[in-house]
Amino acid sequence: DLINGRTKVVAVSHCSNVLGLVRDVGSVSDLVRERAPPDCQVVVDGVAAAPHVLSAPRGPDWYAVSLHKMAGPHLGCLLGRRGAALRLERDAEGTAAAAGETSDDEAIYGRWERGTASHEACAGAAALGDYLASIARWRPGGDDDGDYGGGGGDILGRAREAVRRAEDELTAALLGRLRGSSPLVRVVEAPPGGMRVGREDAGGGRIRRVPVVCFVHPSVPSGR
Repeated sequence: DLINGRTKVVAVSHCSNVLGLVRDVGSVSDLVRERAPPDCQVVVDGVAAAPHVLSAPRGPDWYAVSLHKMAGPHLGCLLGRRGAALRLERDAEGTAAAAGETSDDEAIYGRWERGTASHEACAGAAALGDYLASIARWRPGGDDDGDYGGGGGDILGRAREAVRRAEDELTAALLGRLRGSSPLVRVVEAPPGGMRVGREDAGGGRIRRVPVVCFVHPSVPSGR
């Protein structure tokens, strides 16, 4: 009911930084496309999810992350669909003006590149590629597969799988210990129907949660 013919922007988080559950933003985007006008934009806050899923999900027009959450510099990053950027440009300038005198590339660069960014931050952002490549080489047991070829293969996909394996093992151990330690310890879960989670990430695999766990104990007030 909240999405109708007057909706212009739908903004959601990719995952909860309290419960650790990953929202099915692909389904959210599908719902928006069905019910909202064609110019409605879907914006996803990926700050809490990006270090774990390492990719933007399918569906949204815009995906915002903070690179320092991914072991990078203090630099914000906004990923956007080319069509969404051009649509905003033309809405601002008028379709005829935007299309008549500038190319699409010029329109995007002129609107979105604002001056000179921090050179140090840009260097740090570029170095994230090397960091992800080192994660992609990781194998269970801490071994390195020795592939230092740089850009060869699906580095992002391999890094995603390495992160997922490590996090799944640690999270399962933590949840198992908390749930079996004492009847007084309660792991906080999402309420029924409160959050649709876990269809798939950009790599095609199911992700239901990131390694964030919230639990309570009656003798420890949460306000402390």
